[in-house]
Amino acid sequence: MEVAMKPLHSEKCTVWAAISAKGIIGPFFFEENDRAVTVTKERDVQVLELFWEQLRVLYPSLLNHFWFQQDGASSHTSNFSRDWLKEHFGARVISLKTNFE
Repeated sequence: MEVAMKPLHSEKCTVWAAISAKGIIGPFFFEENDRAVTVTKERDVQVLELFWEQLRVLYPSLLNHFWFQQDGASSHTSNFSRDWLKEHFGARVISLKTNFE
């Protein structure tokens, strides 16, 4: 008798991308050693840094016009991530726990 084996859970993929009227930046994958990892506040900011570098290269004259919107995941709303967003986007952030002035 032949038995078909199937994994109980599918492979995981954690990905981040920015979408705007100007185009898509990314995707950026949260991986270590070719395996998906949990998004922590440190990993979130690492990806934001990669995103910012691409934004600076692609749209240098528009940096002060972009708004940033995200969901309320705990890694996104940590003080560490919010401080990074405030430094780069000022008050142009739409997210939970952000009341930048």
